[in-house]
Amino acid sequence: MSNFLQSPLVAILTGGLTFLGTTGFLLKRSSPAWLPAPHAAAAEDEGSQPKQPAGPSWTFFNPEVDQLIADLQKEKAALAQRATELNELDSRLKSERQELERTRQSVQQTRQDFEKQLQKVKEDEQANLKKLGRTYAIMEPAGAATIIKQMDESTAFKILYLMKEGEAAPILETLARLSPDEAKRAARISERLRLASPTGKK
Repeated sequence: MSNFLQSPLVAILTGGLTFLGTTGFLLKRSSPAWLPAPHAAAAEDEGSQPKQPAGPSWTFFNPEVDQLIADLQKEKAALAQRATELNELDSRLKSERQELERTRQSVQQTRQDFEKQLQKVKEDEQANLKKLGRTYAIMEPAGAATIIKQMDESTAFKILYLMKEGEAAPILETLARLSPDEAKRAARISERLRLASPTGKK
């Protein structure tokens, strides 16, 4: 037995095992910091690969999809607000249009009433002028001319216009003899009577 332990083969095996053990121990103690540990390298390899989400697809979290949904919701809210504003504007326009229509109808009614009153005044005036014409027709031309002299030219024209030609002529002739100014006035009235349309007489 002692001869076997002292044999060169045993010495070589013992020396080799001792060298390998010592080398392994030293390498483990003095491994550089920059070398990653085996389990750390494996973890890094796993981290470099995109992690596949677990669970059903509708539970995945995607920031881009969420941002798109948020933008669509904002746009929907803006469109709803715009629709509300347009509806309010349409309501105001309808209300203003109705108010304008009421105002237009009121103005039209007021104008019609005014025209009726004006027509009545004209009819009343014409009736009164006819009465005066008939009155002056039965008067002496001198008396009628004296009264007409005190009237404005437009009123004198209206009265003489509503009288018959044979009734107005003596009055104008008498008016012209009163003074040069009255003669000119009688001439202007005569010219207006000549140009006046006979359709105004009733």
